[in-house]
Amino acid sequence: MVGSDIVTREKINSKRIKKGRAPSCPCQSGEAYAQCCEPLHLGEHPRNGEAVMRSRYSAFVLGLEVYLLSSWHEETRPESLTLSPEQQWFYLKIIEATQGEHCDEYYVTFEARYRENHQVYKMCEKSHFIKDSSGILKYIDGQFIS
Repeated sequence: MVGSDIVTREKINSKRIKKGRAPSCPCQSGEAYAQCCEPLHLGEHPRNGEAVMRSRYSAFVLGLEVYLLSSWHEETRPESLTLSPEQQWFYLKIIEATQGEHCDEYYVTFEARYRENHQVYKMCEKSHFIKDSSGILKYIDGQFIS
């Protein structure tokens, strides 16, 4: 994890209860959160780029800044991250998930939507994931798609 802060089940539950989240996973996989993104939020390693993408989306929904930083590759990770409490993420669609030229590289193209200040915003991105120095798959960068 990044810094001295860690993601704990208590932090996750407090975010879910505070925001009234259902037990289904925020990434909209159709699975229960406990079997989908929660294990990654608690430190399990992702199996592919789509798993990292979905877990990062769920972290945005739940406001898990620590997880977002820890799942960001050290070469491009910012020093800190502050999420807007006004942003309410509500939609994720995985358009394409592919392995890159190397076995430790993945690309995920997705569309996500959120509300902020009574307006709806849409973002489309082709995210790039590679393994870090310890062999864990992480987000390195992305290219916005119009």
